[in-house]
Amino acid sequence: MQQPAVPLDESRRLASLRALELLDTPAEERFDRLTRLTRRLFGAAAATISLIDSSREWIKSSAGFAHDQLSRMMSIAAHVVGNGETLIIEDTVKDARFHDQPLVIDSPRVRFYAGSPLRAQDGSCVGVLSVYDHNPRLFPPDDRRVLADAAAVAERELRENVFSVPQRASVALPSDVTRIDPLTRLWNRTALMDILTRELEHAKQERKEVVLLLLRVDRSQVVNDPIGDPAGDWVLTETARVLRTSLRPYDLIGRYGGDEFAALLVGVDERIAIEAAQRIRAALAKDLRSTNSGPLITIGGAAAPAHEADPQKLIRVAQSALYAAQRGSSHVLGVERSAH
Repeated sequence: MQQPAVPLDESRRLASLRALELLDTPAEERFDRLTRLTRRLFGAAAATISLIDSSREWIKSSAGFAHDQLSRMMSIAAHVVGNGETLIIEDTVKDARFHDQPLVIDSPRVRFYAGSPLRAQDGSCVGVLSVYDHNPRLFPPDDRRVLADAAAVAERELRENVFSVPQRASVALPSDVTRIDPLTRLWNRTALMDILTRELEHAKQERKEVVLLLLRVDRSQVVNDPIGDPAGDWVLTETARVLRTSLRPYDLIGRYGGDEFAALLVGVDERIAIEAAQRIRAALAKDLRSTNSGPLITIGGAAAPAHEADPQKLIRVAQSALYAAQRGSSHVLGVERSAH
């Protein structure tokens, strides 16, 4: 197995990569949409957008690829960064550089690979848009141009960090601190609570209204789960996707635990929060097709001026509203104003 080369500008490249503040961040629909589209354009098994760190390939977005990250030494995409140019492998088994590569001989048994470099503003190659397939295939000039076009779109998105300042601050924590929920690719509870405190402090400085939403999914009500199990993990991943597409890109969204999610909306009033909650519930009802025997999702919320907002108090009030909504028959969002 040929190991990927290390670029001559590695120190500068890594500095440019970390300046993006995207490593170990939650999934974003703007990237997921692009990998889904790229996979479909080429009729491939998988497509990924990944960032090549000092010792790993960290996958920011994936459509059909099972890994969240790979060792840099075992990464095919790392060869793109090492050489700084597009890499096409029409048949990995016949290529002396890759025929014994772990991704080739073991799952997912890659037989075709195409990767286009993604560059930071200073020109450093920080990531790769990759296409994988289980069968060897030709990749004519027209396909190369389409891949380059898709990479240009991904490159533009990489340079535009839409996370809030408090969320970007969380990325500065040591890399061995787990912040992403592995199933939903949202912030996990630990990161959620840390960023919630930071978000409220930041909102206080700008004296903005905040609303905390707690959402609970009733997986037993789902009737079209593609894996055949109404309590399947697919329900949670679809809920996470709906939250990402229904709320603003910079809103704090996390998995609070089990079947519960939390979202903090800064600079909105109760009316806007209720509209957002209704949009989320309607999208989930449509995508998951809940039964008529009960609601698919219950939502409770707490609102407060930022200068009066306390994380634990907001959570308690939102939980109270969530329980009240569960007891009611209509399950309309109950937003309770945090007491002064």
